[in-house]
Amino acid sequence: MMTTSPDLRSVLSRVTDAVENLPCGAEHSCSAQLRRDLFALRERVRWAGRPSGDLLAEAEGLLGRISEYLAATGPAVR
Repeated sequence: MMTTSPDLRSVLSRVTDAVENLPCGAEHSCSAQLRRDLFALRERVRWAGRPSGDLLAEAEGLLGRISEYLAATGPAVR
């Protein structure tokens, strides 16, 4: 497993916290897709040889998408 940069680690932690606020259930297909996207991102981070700006940008983008979804459907991101 790779060692992530402090910035990437921080953003991944915030994304993980935000995902915990996502609603569950069959009626929340967008929520399920965001969870799958986080899983895929974690796998890419795990297999990357070193932290990259692309991974950080992807994590920040995912956090933004989750925040927008939560703003439209429920609780705010911490």
